[in-house]
Amino acid sequence: MSPLPVPEIDPKVIRKTREYKKHQKTTFWQIYFPLILSIALVLMVTVFAVLTTIQGDMAGTNSKWSSLILIIFISVISIFALGIAAALFYMAYTLAKGIHAAPVYTNMAKYYTNLFRQKVGQWSDAIVSPVIKAGGTAKGIHVFLQSITHTRKK
Repeated sequence: MSPLPVPEIDPKVIRKTREYKKHQKTTFWQIYFPLILSIALVLMVTVFAVLTTIQGDMAGTNSKWSSLILIIFISVISIFALGIAAALFYMAYTLAKGIHAAPVYTNMAKYYTNLFRQKVGQWSDAIVSPVIKAGGTAKGIHVFLQSITHTRKK
């Protein structure tokens, strides 16, 4: 048995489609825009926290301790945020690779599904055709005999 031909998809053709352009827009608005917005929000809150704690009391005692605690707090959060950002970047990168590979595999799945559908249709026709032919022949003989004897069911 010879191997089945694998349909090929040109990536240049995919990039010209309306669906791909729509996907690019939704990717920006659903992934990158909220990410940029949340990073800007975190930076604004951090700057606001630093500015409010630096304006401590006149002697500067509270200001020094609050600055030290704020530095530690920001450092710990930055380390966690860096880890989360790295994990998100890795997930976005692998998802992008999967998205670029998906059309090839979905087209192959469509090809094999259509092939399976055709084979099932051929098998079912081969199984049912003798029954249909026998029933048609029997009905033809029955009608012929009725026409000869001129009897009809009411």
